[in-house]
Amino acid sequence: MGPRLKTVAFDRGFWDGQELHRVAQHVPFFIPGKADLEITQEARRAALDVSARQQQGRPVADAVLATRPITVVTGKGKQRREERQALIVIGLQGLDCPTYAAEPPGSKVHAKAFVPGRLNAAVVLEDPTYPHADPDEPLVILTCAPLDTPQDVLFAYDRFDARGVIENSGNKQAKREWTLETPLEKSEAAVYLHVYLVFLLMGLLAAFRAQQVAEQTADARGEDTGMARYRRAVERANRDKVLVRDGDCYAILWAWELAVLAGLRLRWHPTDTADTILARYGGAPGPAP
Repeated sequence: MGPRLKTVAFDRGFWDGQELHRVAQHVPFFIPGKADLEITQEARRAALDVSARQQQGRPVADAVLATRPITVVTGKGKQRREERQALIVIGLQGLDCPTYAAEPPGSKVHAKAFVPGRLNAAVVLEDPTYPHADPDEPLVILTCAPLDTPQDVLFAYDRFDARGVIENSGNKQAKREWTLETPLEKSEAAVYLHVYLVFLLMGLLAAFRAQQVAEQTADARGEDTGMARYRRAVERANRDKVLVRDGDCYAILWAWELAVLAGLRLRWHPTDTADTILARYGGAPGPAP
C-alpha cells in the first residue's frame, strides 16, 4: 500500500512480537493486549494506581490522563434522554515487553544484560459507549506510537475504536444478520453481487436510522417531521394555485393568472395578458372575456 498506509489497527489474532516489530518499522500499530500477557497486567495495575492517585489529588506525572465528553442517548420518542458522560483513557509509556523484538529472545530474557523491548499502552478506564465493561479488567491498547499528550492517547483510542466498528458492524453483523457468508450461487460473480447488495442494504438501514434520530430530535423541538413536514411543504407550494375544470378538461393555474384570464388587470403583473398566459401553457389565444 506504500505511502497511503498511515496506521494499522487489528485484533489479537495470531500476531506475535516479531510481526509487530516488523510492522512498527513502517507504521504505528494499535492492538489490544491479551489478558495473560505480563505487559497487559502491568498496564492495568499502573492505570488503576494512576486513577486512584488522581482521585486523591496526588501527582500523576508518570502518566497522561485524557478525557473526552460523550453524549449518551437512552430511550426513544418522548422518553428520549441525553446525558453527558466522560471517556477516560490513561496513557502509559515505556512498558517492558520482552517478546517485542526483531528475533525471539528465547532464554536471553533471563540474562542480566538483556534489554526488553518497550511499548506504550492506552488503558480505557471508563467508556460510556461500552457500559458493561469490567472495571477491574479495562481495555489495554498496545502501540509503538508515542503517547506524549492527551491528543496522542485519544488518537490511539480512536484508531482501535474505528477497527471495532469495522469488525463488529461490517463483519459480524453482515455475517450474522445479513447472511454475508451464504451467496445464492458459488461463483465469483454471485459472490461479488451478494457482497455489494449486503453492504448497500446495511448502508441504507444506517441512513434510515439516522433519519429517525433526526426526526425524533425535531419532534422533541415541536417541529414537523416525516409525512407531516412533507404535507405542509406541498401545501405551502400550492396554496396560491387554483384548479379550473371545464367538462373533461382542467387546468392548474396561479390565482393571479385566473384573475387575468377573467379580465382583471393587475398592477404587479402589468405585462401579462390572457394571450400570454394561454401561450405559456400551450393554448391558443381566444376571444376577450
